[in-house]
Amino acid sequence: MSNRKENRFFSWFKKKENNKDAVTLIKNDKENKKKSLLSPKNKDMTKIIINKKEIKTSILGSLRNCFNKTKISFRNKIKSIFFRKKNVFNLEELEEQLLLSDVGLKTTDQIINEIRKETNYLNQNNNIFLYNLLKEKMLNILKVVEKPLDINVDKLFVMLIVGVNGVGKTTTVGKLAYFYKSIGKSVSVVAADTFRAAAIEQLQEISSKHSIPISFDSYKTDPASLVFKAIHEAKKSKINILIIDTAGRLHNKVPLMEELKKIKRVIKKIEGIIFNETIVVIDASIGQNSINQVKLFNEYLGLSGIILTKLDGTSKGGIIFNLANKFKIPVQYVGTGEKITDLSYFKSSDFVKEIF
Repeated sequence: MSNRKENRFFSWFKKKENNKDAVTLIKNDKENKKKSLLSPKNKDMTKIIINKKEIKTSILGSLRNCFNKTKISFRNKIKSIFFRKKNVFNLEELEEQLLLSDVGLKTTDQIINEIRKETNYLNQNNNIFLYNLLKEKMLNILKVVEKPLDINVDKLFVMLIVGVNGVGKTTTVGKLAYFYKSIGKSVSVVAADTFRAAAIEQLQEISSKHSIPISFDSYKTDPASLVFKAIHEAKKSKINILIIDTAGRLHNKVPLMEELKKIKRVIKKIEGIIFNETIVVIDASIGQNSINQVKLFNEYLGLSGIILTKLDGTSKGGIIFNLANKFKIPVQYVGTGEKITDLSYFKSSDFVKEIF
């Protein structure tokens, strides 16, 4: 049943024909569908499936509308290089624009050298060909890190979410929990950021609003101890997914990073769970500083994934290419706004299509 819900909820990544079929099915069997969908378990899905407007702005539909700044700074400027009236293409201009868009020096050099090599080999200088070649090279970089989470397991699935202060980590935990609940999973969250009282209150508010179970304790409680208790409680309650929010910490502060390592050690000792996911949340608008954050979190914790937030507010979305090319760590989700539904699976072809 959860797979069926997931297919509807992720309608944006299906073919248009499938979307039309879903709407037609709802219309033809309206009464039966309403009875099923209006049950308490499915109340969050009702708006999305029955209301066409909700379908368009669903969790995975928001990606289409979040790149206005990136489109202006990246797509329009790149197109101007390829399709100006004089019809003269300059690789140096392209190189400069990629650097200004935070694609990064090494990744930019790689792209430029590959284009130069291929165009020389084919003796091809047609601008349309070159423009499509650029898209192909950039898509190839992102394909490597397109790896959705596989949560269809019969044990408790534990996710540890880490990141520095201010990247939207706690908000992202709430979005993840809301999404998984909406596709039929039982979800619980852990407010393990016990160093910032406001973080506990923030996650409590999100959990209360969307009826998501939460484990928390008082300010300055040992987070590793809290996580240990929360996991055992989740196992008893037959929870499918447990998402752990951690304290935002400076990536260059060793004692704070050691605290995260302690939490991870505690989780690994618990039997009867699936724990393969340590995911860092990165603010897409901070540019090259995100490279240092991913580097150090990965060295200390061994990251399994990246979630990029605030893509709706940056004109330099090119940082995702630099991160992908340098670390090869899966980019699993992108945050595209402040609403609880503003979270999208990362799909390389759709991302490249949107920015070009």
